[in-house]
Amino acid sequence: MDNDALKMNHYSVEKIDFHLNKGFLPKPNTRISLNPDFRRNIRRIDENKALVELTVLVQDKDVPLPFALEVTIGGLFTLEGWEADDERKNLMKNQTIAILFPLVRSLVTIVTANSNFPPLMLPVIDVAALFEESEKRKSFDINIQ
Repeated sequence: MDNDALKMNHYSVEKIDFHLNKGFLPKPNTRISLNPDFRRNIRRIDENKALVELTVLVQDKDVPLPFALEVTIGGLFTLEGWEADDERKNLMKNQTIAILFPLVRSLVTIVTANSNFPPLMLPVIDVAALFEESEKRKSFDINIQ
């Protein structure tokens, strides 16, 4: 294996939690604004492997929503000596969630499309940049164990 190659060995859906808000009564032609939260968790398996989880949360904050949703996908990744230097740590932190994001995005669309509401299609985003920006503001978005 190439020492610099990041490899996804396996992924799995860790959690799908969907709750319908039965009290939600939309007015005609109402536009609903969603602001999903993204979280990542990186758990060290050994010097070459880590389990990375990406979670998206859609829930009531200030505005009632038709549903609450939490989706988590975990992937087992290999990168030789991933904790050895900042460049390898950043690969494990950022590239892994870039790999997992399309899977989360697809699952969110499928679950919401089957809930009898218009499907929630998360936009294509640079999710790694999203986390980098949030790390400047708050430290709880990433948890490396």
